[in-house]
Amino acid sequence: MATEFKLPELGENIESADVIAVLVKAGDRIEKEQSVIEIETDKATIEVPSSVEGVITEVLVKEGDNIKVGKTIVKVDDSAEKTETVTGKPSPEEKSKEEVKVVVEKKEETLAEPSGKKEIAEFKVPDLGENIDTADIIGVLVKYGDTIVKNQGVIEIETDKATIEVPSSVEGKVTEVLVKEGDKAKPGDVILKVETTTSAPAKKTIEEKPAVKVEADKPKEVEPSKEGVGELQPGEHDKQPPIITGSAPAAPSVRRIAREIGVDINEVK
Repeated sequence: MATEFKLPELGENIESADVIAVLVKAGDRIEKEQSVIEIETDKATIEVPSSVEGVITEVLVKEGDNIKVGKTIVKVDDSAEKTETVTGKPSPEEKSKEEVKVVVEKKEETLAEPSGKKEIAEFKVPDLGENIDTADIIGVLVKYGDTIVKNQGVIEIETDKATIEVPSSVEGKVTEVLVKEGDKAKPGDVILKVETTTSAPAKKTIEEKPAVKVEADKPKEVEPSKEGVGELQPGEHDKQPPIITGSAPAAPSVRRIAREIGVDINEVK
């Protein structure tokens, strides 16, 4: 059945707009919310999204037209169905029940597993910058027994230029804290000793559930509705999506180039 897609309301006191681009042609299949034309009002440049889907049978506007709200833009055959042919598989008509096989294979993956070897790593005061040789420790943010990760703040220091939270470059369990609040620290001084566990890649075979068989019932046939397609029933509201008002403020020529090279202009900052 042919359905007409018309120019929707454009906003208060806007009764018409100039067509600056037609984005579809006869024979194209369109989906809901797909842009079909680009228009320009005295306030903005807008891409108008479709509220219907199907195959376009006729385009009733062209570039340069001045069209009013309510004018038919395209006619769409919404009875066209998408068909898909699967070679070698019986159709529901040929077989009432279809056996679906789920095959699960063993996968051999390389996983990182702890090797069990533990080491003590020292974390030292890093270089603090040009001409900064010492700093005052104004806060110790970890203690013995804590587990720390990389980039976690471990001490807070103060230089004559700034207050800095020093992040760890190692991870593991703290076995010793060698500084305290009020101490002075120099680049290269050991702050913490951390017990780390080295890890090495190890191959692990994951055996998943065995293959199972599932019987799927024959899909029930759905009786097509006798009501007119595209017609609003009593109590229904027009479900047409609103005009896209948040489109990028690009000139029509720029939008045209973007479409030709496959770039979504609204994603460009």
